[in-house]
Amino acid sequence: MILVLFLFAVLSFVFTYLRYFEILEKQDSLQQNDIKNIKNLIDKSIKDTSYFYLNRALANLNSQGVLNALENEDAITLISLSKTRFDVLKKENAYLKSMFFISKKLEKIAFLGENLRLDFKIHNGDFYGFFVSGDNLYFLVNANAIKNGENLGSLMFVVDAKFILSVFNTSKVIDGKIILDSSKIAQNRTLKPYIFDLLTLNKKAKIYLTYDNTKNDSELLNVIYSNFFIVVTLFILVFFILNYGFNVLIKRLELANEQLKESENLLQHTNQNLEDKIKQEIAIRMAKESENLEKERILIHQSKLASMGEMIGNIAHQWKQPLTELNAIFIKLGFLNEVKKLEKQDIDNELEKCEKLVVFMSKTIDDFRHFFVKDKFKEHYCINEYIKNSLKLITSALKHNGIKCKVISQEEVFVIGYPREFAQVILNILSNAKDALVQRGIQNPQITIKIFKKDNKAHIEIQDNAGGIETCPVQKVFEPYFTTKHASNGTGIGLYMSKIIIEKNAQGILAVRNYQNGAIFEIIL
Repeated sequence: MILVLFLFAVLSFVFTYLRYFEILEKQDSLQQNDIKNIKNLIDKSIKDTSYFYLNRALANLNSQGVLNALENEDAITLISLSKTRFDVLKKENAYLKSMFFISKKLEKIAFLGENLRLDFKIHNGDFYGFFVSGDNLYFLVNANAIKNGENLGSLMFVVDAKFILSVFNTSKVIDGKIILDSSKIAQNRTLKPYIFDLLTLNKKAKIYLTYDNTKNDSELLNVIYSNFFIVVTLFILVFFILNYGFNVLIKRLELANEQLKESENLLQHTNQNLEDKIKQEIAIRMAKESENLEKERILIHQSKLASMGEMIGNIAHQWKQPLTELNAIFIKLGFLNEVKKLEKQDIDNELEKCEKLVVFMSKTIDDFRHFFVKDKFKEHYCINEYIKNSLKLITSALKHNGIKCKVISQEEVFVIGYPREFAQVILNILSNAKDALVQRGIQNPQITIKIFKKDNKAHIEIQDNAGGIETCPVQKVFEPYFTTKHASNGTGIGLYMSKIIIEKNAQGILAVRNYQNGAIFEIIL
């Protein structure tokens, strides 16, 4: 009885211990989900704000007289033409602080609102980001002013970064603050922090959110107390049951001896029946397990067939031209033989061409096999080389459609990352450019790839002359399931996955913009 009570106590302790850590794991899972939701809120707020002010900036730049005043650096006219719009935007969003006009020399011409100090390097082009001025953090959206292909300057909106904190309306969040490098936050034992880094243009900054943790601590204590009460109650109950049971067993021991043989026979019969039932159940379960394994094998086989079909389709496209050339060689040899003009030199020359074509087709298979191998570790690789590898897979399609592709690079550029993922992004962008050129029937279609280094970063620009992206804003092409192709030709997931690969996996930037004759995709690593 003592041994049974001891084992019961041990099992009860183990149960309580496992239950305690189950609650901890559940709370940790909920906390991770909260962090993910808050991060999504922050990203969405930044994205929506940047799109909003970028559209407002473009609308103001396209207003009558604004571009001419910006080109002439006429501050009075710029302020006069833009004051009404600024006042309206200020009423729409109380976080709006300033509106700056920047010359093409990257200098301030005029401003509306607060004359904040811009302590960062201003550059041409559409961009947005956070920056620190004094003891405050601000968010800016810069829109480039283009007239007849010439850069006239830009219009910049500056918003107080506290607009991010306004999106947190969940009851768990107690307080939200924006912290600069010099800021310090007093810690509270009952409040747990969420800290998110913000990508800024000059000094570092973070978002510091806190939520009440007392509810979680109370839940853990309740689990401990309730389990302890249950264990003690069951322990006492088991003790009395065992004590009573042993007394009854001792008193009836003699009677039980007389019935022992009969019980043994009955037990043997029961065991035999039970063994038969167990065998039947095992047979049924083994049959089900075998059926499940067969289904799993079929699914794996179908998956392999799908992947194989995709690769074969690409290889077939690459083999189309060599097979045509092989057919032409055989026709030529047959014709020469028919007219009795087939000589050994002709056979040798044509066989040499056939051998080169077969080697090319074999190398094509190797290129595809290596191209679709998944990256496992980051590597130090040359982007020039992997761009050439991507071009190899699409060269036949480009030649078939009369598309010229030119690579401009003055030096080899090396980065650290996942090279095959990068090559797949390049292949995806090139394929989209090819489809746009073919779909629109462009005369003298061209694709230009520029590779260069700037500010210790690798830049890749892929430019076509297909007439540009008609979607406004152009950044919408990176949204999932958005496509400008026919439903049978596009899923709208390629550019979305490309942006995920570059910005999440490689911590880089993938952007797009229109120019006079087409679109430019820019990758920064």
